[in-house]
Amino acid sequence: MPAIRSTAEIAAKWQRKAPLSTADYESGVRTTQADWATLTTQAAANYTAGLQAAMAAKRWEGGVAATGTAGWKERTLAKGPARWAEGIDKSGDAYARGFGPYADVIRATTLSPRGPRGAQQNYQRSQLMGQALNRARVGK
Repeated sequence: MPAIRSTAEIAAKWQRKAPLSTADYESGVRTTQADWATLTTQAAANYTAGLQAAMAAKRWEGGVAATGTAGWKERTLAKGPARWAEGIDKSGDAYARGFGPYADVIRATTLSPRGPRGAQQNYQRSQLMGQALNRARVGK
């Protein structure tokens, strides 16, 4: 049997050492010559095959079951709120690009007049908007 430290010791060392590699991480991102979009597109068949194998083996369900529900909220609250505002601050342009086409669809969609609360014509307005947005989503 190979000698190996305890999982707790390995995790503690990782927590101590990994943050020290932030500059290496940044340098790797800045200096890479790989075009991730091209490489990702070329790997589409492998991605599809992997998904199909995972679905057949029910790995997604297994991963959810293995992770369980304990602790997710505490872990999320420990790191999420501090990252929330910074992430939003840095993503304004991306949000505008992503939502812009849907905003255009909303502006261009003509709806029938509103009816009284609960009227069928109000549901039809909602359905019409949903169909227009879905067409934009799927590129039709």
